[in-house]
Amino acid sequence: MSYDGESIAFAGLPAGAHDRGPNANPGAWRIYTINADGTRLRQVTQSDQSLDLSQFGDAASGLASYDDTDPVWLPDGRIAFSSTRWPSYAQYSGARTTNLHVVNADGTRLQRITAERNGADRPLVDPVTGKIVYARWWRNHRF
Repeated sequence: MSYDGESIAFAGLPAGAHDRGPNANPGAWRIYTINADGTRLRQVTQSDQSLDLSQFGDAASGLASYDDTDPVWLPDGRIAFSSTRWPSYAQYSGARTTNLHVVNADGTRLQRITAERNGADRPLVDPVTGKIVYARWWRNHRF
């Protein structure tokens, strides 16, 4: 919920057919906002990232898609979220690395703000300091 109580940010899948299996990862989760009264649904993050992944060889196919999840409104009106946009695998297994990003509510000025080798997830805002806090994960084959 935004600080003014007017908007909700959430992660969702675009319209279309997606594998609903228990271990499916469609690589299509994006950040959306909607007014608290259910009007004005807007997609904030897009599926428009275009990277040259040739340096990763056979592993490149696993890095082409990405997910944006765990959005939280920041006091200044931007949205922080966790994402697998940065193309890397976790240190101890084939799980994708997550990092935190921030974006304006209109989808502009997207930037990565962490450089975790394993995972940065579930951002929240510390109510005392206003700073972003998050869970740091060490991904391994045990999840």
